[in-house]
Amino acid sequence: MQLTAGEFSKFQRLIYDSFGIVLPEAKRDMLANRLRQLLVEQGFRSFEEYYEERLRKPSPETLDELINRVSTNHTYFYRESQHFTHLTTEAFKQIVPRAEDRSNGKPEFRMWCAAASSGQEPYGLAIALREYWGKAYAKWSAGLLATDISERALGIAQQGKYSDDDVAPVPSNIRNRYFRKLGSQWEVAAELKADVVFRRFNLMNKTLPFKKPFDVIFCRNVMIYFDNDTRQQLVKRFHDALYPGGYLYVGLAESLGKNAGQLQMIEPGVYKKNA
Repeated sequence: MQLTAGEFSKFQRLIYDSFGIVLPEAKRDMLANRLRQLLVEQGFRSFEEYYEERLRKPSPETLDELINRVSTNHTYFYRESQHFTHLTTEAFKQIVPRAEDRSNGKPEFRMWCAAASSGQEPYGLAIALREYWGKAYAKWSAGLLATDISERALGIAQQGKYSDDDVAPVPSNIRNRYFRKLGSQWEVAAELKADVVFRRFNLMNKTLPFKKPFDVIFCRNVMIYFDNDTRQQLVKRFHDALYPGGYLYVGLAESLGKNAGQLQMIEPGVYKKNA
């Protein structure tokens, strides 16, 4: 079952229009390999037949099935750890006083992990919040919104269960504090799970459905799959969704260049909205 150039072109357009992901010709075999088993399981005899029956007028469920096959969802705890260091040693110190000043009651710190994948990054960020405030954490409304386009990845994240290899990057004192050993797995502690709200969200949505801005946004290693116009539009939406003085973290390989707009580059992968 081969994916012809004409069939690939149809998938390219649909995936770009639906998810903003650019698939060059070099990715044709990759896409075919990821979809082939799905087609066999569902009884389709060709990629053309699958496209015509499922994707010409796709349902939300069919699009979710497609993105679960297309997206990589590769992540691990404390990936690109220098961002976590900057967050806890620089960003928090600058943002927390401003968050206290704008408070009329219980102070609020708002953080969004916009590419949650299977949960390692948002849980790492939630741990960073608790570790920063310590016993004073309870005085804050400081949860974390974690979104992803893949229902499959979000399902793994919500379960919060990881192997020994998965949690190997987590320092032992942190692991023992925020995880519970269950047989061959480590489960995220209930109080940490309660700090994170997982939601499915497509970053291609033209408007962000949030009532308040965020102090910090993490969206790392996602925009490498987008073309320049898509990156520019998304960064503009991120800028508008940040409080003045807020931070946007992108992947170390994702220099925004001219797309940074009014965001100032602080160090690789770290951008700040002017206060």
